[in-house]
Amino acid sequence: DNSFVAGVISNNNGKFIAEAGNVKPSAENFSRSVFNLELAHDRAVAAFKKNCRNVAIFKQLKVKIGTSVFFVERNCGLQIRAIQYLRCGGVESHIKYDAVVNKIVAVIEVGLGGRLDSTNVITPDLSVITNISLDHVHFLGNTLAEIAGEKAGIIKPFTPVVIGETQQQTHEVFLKKADEANAPLFFADQIFDCDKLQTADNEHQVFDVWKDSNLYLEKLTFPLLGYYQKKNLATIMCAIDIIKDKFKIEEEEIRNGIENIVKNTHLMGRWQILSRNPLVIADTGHNVGGITEITNQLNDMSFNKLHFVLGCVNDKDIDGILNLLPKYATYYFCKANLPRGLDANILAEKAFIAGLRGNVYESVQNAYRSALNNANFNDVVFVGGSNFTVAEII
Repeated sequence: DNSFVAGVISNNNGKFIAEAGNVKPSAENFSRSVFNLELAHDRAVAAFKKNCRNVAIFKQLKVKIGTSVFFVERNCGLQIRAIQYLRCGGVESHIKYDAVVNKIVAVIEVGLGGRLDSTNVITPDLSVITNISLDHVHFLGNTLAEIAGEKAGIIKPFTPVVIGETQQQTHEVFLKKADEANAPLFFADQIFDCDKLQTADNEHQVFDVWKDSNLYLEKLTFPLLGYYQKKNLATIMCAIDIIKDKFKIEEEEIRNGIENIVKNTHLMGRWQILSRNPLVIADTGHNVGGITEITNQLNDMSFNKLHFVLGCVNDKDIDGILNLLPKYATYYFCKANLPRGLDANILAEKAFIAGLRGNVYESVQNAYRSALNNANFNDVVFVGGSNFTVAEII
């Protein structure tokens, strides 16, 4: 037990090989699909159950299929815990399960797309798809309908699904997939509406939440400040409404969860205020949909000058993004420190064609420091264009 080693090698030869002490399940062929992970998990847990009975020590099984890595740990006789470490298109996430402890609800974010994502090994109580924008087009498709088709891959048979935003180009895609899967389908924005209330509080948004034109929650405090959070909140409310009876979620718990979302999750980079003198805002919106929301909110603000620190990655709709950005801003073009980062000189050249003016900087930090040095009390400094650009600042 103390030298317990187990592993799976697949994808190259299409065979399952597991070693767990003296336990060697017979090899068998299976496809290269990410759904192989489910079989690997079952075999891994079976091996642990057979080999780890009396020693209360965590041991680790590493299952590798393609670029996905699956870890299973067993604390013998006490607990089985699984951790899935996913790598897909540069996106990484951790998923943790606890099988013996009391009620656990895991909110699991798909890495990329949906149809071929490793998270599809999970059968959920609810699937949620927010809105669709042109993003990762090299992998997901060149139209909103094609991308929606990939996203719809997380819709499971007889499992309810919430679509956050009704969009003309994607509506029929979701209707068809849900019908094929016999999955109850809910368009959140057709059921829930969130009315923002005017308050003197500049640290939170406050909403009255309505369901089917009836008041659902009054004066709900929401600590995320982006305009687009109104749409997200409607999606959240619709999702909670579907599962609240099963998980016995009360109104007080909903309020506490929403009001403490930043404190509980440490969420960063979503219209995050970094400073108020001058006002410094960071937001990770990085596609046409996200930049549209950001630009609308900036245009509603009152300030003297806007200093925009901009860095993008090279697989986005760069021209579409640049054509949305305000031409009155001064731009600080930079490249985030990763291979996918778009060269700052190329970004500046494309921006010039779009009517945007500014200078090129050798790093995100240099661009940010220059923007801060140039900003006066009544100015705004905005950092955005990419998750990676924002990450280097916050």
